[in-house]
Amino acid sequence: MSFSPAATTLMACPPPLVTLEQRLGATLAGARRWQIRGSTLVLKGEAGDELAILEAIYLH
Repeated sequence: MSFSPAATTLMACPPPLVTLEQRLGATLAGARRWQIRGSTLVLKGEAGDELAILEAIYLH
């Protein structure tokens, strides 16, 4: 799995969303490894540290 640089909008968002977008981008850029645990995707850094734990949500 690989992540290429994501396109982002230049439109102003409320500050909490700007911070969230920046943190997500940094997390994806730092991900070097990944692991699937059931319906969870774990993104890991170079040293194996967990950067993000993402849970799948199924919409009906």
